[in-house]
Amino acid sequence: MGEKPAQGMNSGIIYLMITPFAIVGFIGYRWWKGNKKQEEEEMNH
Repeated sequence: MGEKPAQGMNSGIIYLMITPFAIVGFIGYRWWKGNKKQEEEEMNH
């Protein structure tokens, strides 16, 4: 009887676990991309 709410709760927990990783990954990617661009500019000068 109570399987549907439990399934929804599991999805919510997984979503809450993935969100911080997604945010950190996105910030890390942006930082890496920006850092790489800066290094290329320093090499050209």
